[in-house]
Amino acid sequence: MSKENFKLSNKADIALFEAVTTAHEKYFDRIQSKIKINTKAKSLIYNALGDYVYDMNGCFLDDPDFQLGWYYDGDVRNYATQLLNDIENAENIIANLYLLYSKNKADFRNVAAEYEETKDTHHYMSDVSADYYNYIGGAVISCKPTYQDLMTLNNHDLDELNSILKECDLKPVSMFNIEKIAS
Repeated sequence: MSKENFKLSNKADIALFEAVTTAHEKYFDRIQSKIKINTKAKSLIYNALGDYVYDMNGCFLDDPDFQLGWYYDGDVRNYATQLLNDIENAENIIANLYLLYSKNKADFRNVAAEYEETKDTHHYMSDVSADYYNYIGGAVISCKPTYQDLMTLNNHDLDELNSILKECDLKPVSMFNIEKIAS
């Protein structure tokens, strides 16, 4: 349910909104800056993180009254909680984006990881990342990946995911944790 005609006017809410959007954007910008875009998986994650930050920050900064009213019923604290939860669960975001890449590898066969590689192709990853990010969506991207999804990863994929998580200074996924999710 949305709260039409919501107006962000309470000083405490404005301060909270500004603080949490700034912290969230800085945090994910830092993660993006650590990703070395040398594989298609990393390129998708890098670009989809940009789409996610725009979706959860940029759109809200552009029109906070509408966005907060429509998606959070005007409750700035719920929005702040969502962004803080996403920061706390950044490894889930990376894992979910990697799982999305892994499930759709065939789609990326003719997509270049970096712009410089596009000499022989018509698209590069930032052209398609938003479509794949929208498949997950900002509201659920930080949810813990399911056991069934994680079990679709082969050893190479799990190693690649963990290398990306380590590159970003995030906690890697272990088979022990995967088994723990199952129980």
